[in-house]
Amino acid sequence: MEPLTTDETHRCRRPGRDHDPCTGRKEKTDLALVKNERSAIRKISIVNSDGMLIQAVKDILYCEADNSYTIFHLTGGKKVVASRTLKDFEPILLPCGFFRIHNSFLINLEHVQLYSKSDGGQVKINEILLPISRTRKDEFLAELDRYLNISIQ
Repeated sequence: MEPLTTDETHRCRRPGRDHDPCTGRKEKTDLALVKNERSAIRKISIVNSDGMLIQAVKDILYCEADNSYTIFHLTGGKKVVASRTLKDFEPILLPCGFFRIHNSFLINLEHVQLYSKSDGGQVKINEILLPISRTRKDEFLAELDRYLNISIQ
């Protein structure tokens, strides 16, 4: 068995975890590296009926599932509809500070304004309340705490 390269090791790790799923070793994740990865300027391509839009990830507030389409809610109130499912965008956006709070919503943790316990748990983004799935609430709160601790440092 060959050792993993640095790129492979960092690609396998999730921020804030001390267990590396690729190697099975217990190690502390380099928080400075995680912070730099999240704050780096990243862009994704969103393909729709008009063509392809290159969008900065930091400007995505949240993504909403709509059957076989994904609606991107952007800063400035703009919406873009992509002809791919939310599940297709999830592996691209999760490493950029996004979290799947519900089958219908993938949110950018950078834009969370409020967490409310009412109605089983809701999150406010851009003055809009989005529901949090009961099964994902505890994981969401842990991830939000990890994200905020990394962002503050």
